[in-house]
Amino acid sequence: MPVCSDCATQLFSPRIDLDLSVLRGKLRSDSGPFVSQPAEISTTLRNVQQDLTSCEDEIQRLEIRRAYLVEQRSLLQVYRDHLQAFSSPVRKLPNEILQRIFDDCCDMNYFRVGGRQHSYMQSEPALTLSSVSAQWRRNSLALSSIWSRITLSWMYEGEDYDRETAYEKLSSILDTFLNRSRQYPLTVSLEL
Repeated sequence: MPVCSDCATQLFSPRIDLDLSVLRGKLRSDSGPFVSQPAEISTTLRNVQQDLTSCEDEIQRLEIRRAYLVEQRSLLQVYRDHLQAFSSPVRKLPNEILQRIFDDCCDMNYFRVGGRQHSYMQSEPALTLSSVSAQWRRNSLALSSIWSRITLSWMYEGEDYDRETAYEKLSSILDTFLNRSRQYPLTVSLEL
């Protein structure tokens, strides 16, 4: 029986000869040798069934192995991407330039009360920038201006709208923004 070169497990190998030309020739003949040998046919059928079972088991084992390898490939790709991030040009920017870029990116932080939230990246850029890396967090926290520009938008949706829960969430996030804006003058817009 053949053996896997990696793990030394036995690979599937049929118990019977799968030469279909011989079997087809016997089936086409008027009276083949199998007609008078039902015990041999029965034994061969049992062997074929065992081979099918063994083949299915081998396929399942290989599918499990394949799934594991696909997962490992995915993890390796993520790891590679993280390693490549170390050589990203943005990591070489001085903090002053990075803060200028942050200030330009954080035109306004939008908060919706009652409606579905947009992604943080679009609606609350200050939170997004402060979540990227330790360097970006330090720079975003040092830059009060990006936390001081706030737009509140009220969008009431249906009877299942829970005003109290919405206000609790808004209060918590606004508290964060107001603390981080420190003494910087606030720009607050209301959309009703």
